[in-house]
Amino acid sequence: MERLDMGSPEHVRKARAEWARSVGIDPLVVHDPRMPDLEDTPTTYREWAKLWCRARGITDPDQIDRRWITMQRWPQRRKAFPEPLIPNPPRARRGNPPAIFSQRQLDEWAVEHAPRTHRTDVDLIERLDSLTEPMTLSAIARVLNLYPSTLTRARDASLQRIAQGEAREVEVPKPTAGAHGDYEVTYHPREWARFWVHRPGQGIHPARIASSDS
Repeated sequence: MERLDMGSPEHVRKARAEWARSVGIDPLVVHDPRMPDLEDTPTTYREWAKLWCRARGITDPDQIDRRWITMQRWPQRRKAFPEPLIPNPPRARRGNPPAIFSQRQLDEWAVEHAPRTHRTDVDLIERLDSLTEPMTLSAIARVLNLYPSTLTRARDASLQRIAQGEAREVEVPKPTAGAHGDYEVTYHPREWARFWVHRPGQGIHPARIASSDS
């Protein structure tokens, strides 16, 4: 739901009623005294999770769904997680309606307690970009200060997109020796660096890392 900073309280309540209906909640909930004040925004945890992902550059629907699996555990595993303002709102249709949270409370909590989204340091990316000799995934992982399994998962996800006809503009590079999945497969470090910063959910695009054809 988009925040309405302008307009009368009646306009805000009308917008909230339409939002409630869209997520399966009886629009009469706007009269519940536990609703967020007019300077705040009511939201469901699922809606807020999508906003949290997109704010961090995670826009691929599959990536958001995978992140959601982890985020569902945050209320039980992360300290001081906000309680819903209305845990059991009246339903507008069949099924259990989602709890209503304060978006402001969730945002404030995230600043202090949400896990930081991992981003590889730009200096490490540029160091990898400067290398010229083919490297194994283990060697690339050492340069990026990552576990080799992190690179393997990104590679396999890329290969799956390619196999499904859903390849993005930049996908995993072809090996310089061996085949994907081989223990000693090697890649050109600059091509891998370009793939790494363009994989889904990343917001780092150093200018130095251009196409290997340039």
